[in-house]
Amino acid sequence: MAKLALGRLGEELAARFCGARGWTVLRRNLRLGAGEVDLLVGRMGHDGPEQCVVEVRTRRMPSRASPEDSVRAGKRARLGRLAEEVAGLAGPEVAVRVVLVAVEVHDETAALRWLDVV
Repeated sequence: MAKLALGRLGEELAARFCGARGWTVLRRNLRLGAGEVDLLVGRMGHDGPEQCVVEVRTRRMPSRASPEDSVRAGKRARLGRLAEEVAGLAGPEVAVRVVLVAVEVHDETAALRWLDVV
């Protein structure tokens, strides 16, 4: 499977995964000044509306590194700037955070993990 096709598969699986966790996909591949948000998801939380900037990282397994290993300090900083932009657009009543959905594709299955990005 080509890298682009693997990335698209990962984003589709991540969107379904978010949906199964109670989130609604608001936007895919949202371009902002600080870069691109793979998925923007939202829901009504216990304390009010929430949105997540979702970074999707997909790896075909076996791989030498996990998907989350590829999110280094520079990318984390960029994700933080994207979350600030989203928060500015969403308004002060919406809590915004950043998560990573790590997708590991095996021959016939996939394993997904939801990880908060600090």
